[in-house]
Amino acid sequence: MKTTTRHLLSLVATAAFVTFAFGSLKPSPEEEKKRAQEQLDNRAVYDDWVKKVGAAYSLVAGMNLAGSPDKACDGPALLKLAKEDYQLRLPTVYGPYLARFASSNPADWKEDKGPWAFLTESTFRGHFEKHASARDAYALDGTARMIKNDWQKFRFLIVLWPEDESANRLPKITDTRTFDSGSFKGWVLLLDPIDKNVACQKRIFVENGETVSSNESFTKNPQKAVQNDFENRFEAAIEGALPPQVKSTNNMGALLK
Repeated sequence: MKTTTRHLLSLVATAAFVTFAFGSLKPSPEEEKKRAQEQLDNRAVYDDWVKKVGAAYSLVAGMNLAGSPDKACDGPALLKLAKEDYQLRLPTVYGPYLARFASSNPADWKEDKGPWAFLTESTFRGHFEKHASARDAYALDGTARMIKNDWQKFRFLIVLWPEDESANRLPKITDTRTFDSGSFKGWVLLLDPIDKNVACQKRIFVENGETVSSNESFTKNPQKAVQNDFENRFEAAIEGALPPQVKSTNNMGALLK
């Protein structure tokens, strides 16, 4: 048999095998029906939770927090509500970020590139950068799983609500040895989207210290050093506002770097 003929026969055999293999991977009608139902169920989970978070955000946005007293968190009661035994691990979210949950306009759902984006846990932020209409079914499936296994399961969100967004500021280097302190006045709220209420709240004031305590050398990278110091102090303020049964999963501060 000539080499050319053998080569052509080999190609034909390979093509036949690939066709058979891929054909055998095609899902059955039952599997396709099951997959379609899973997507519908996941979308229902997604839509329901987004609606609840949006309603809870609207509630807080309409509150007059300026005259509100602190309301201490009852750790054991929170665990009971969430049906957990030991600890709640919750994402921290910058309050204004949640405005998108109350909006059906896709233009309101976009990546947060603002100065306070670091206050929203990166995983949480990533799942809600786009409106559902701009995401495919597999992406929505992933978000639905996070909702069911984490955010809905643990029930609450730690929300950082600014008193006056325009008055708060990040730290800034003024020269090689000095800086203007960062400043944040607002509240730590434990938001319950299920019952649409604020379970507890504490006023906080965060600013840099006169000296910088950071894992970054001020001499080497002064801006990063003062930012890290500010985030460390933010983390301490959040931890101090919450009972031992509640921990933030945010990725800022010295404890998580």
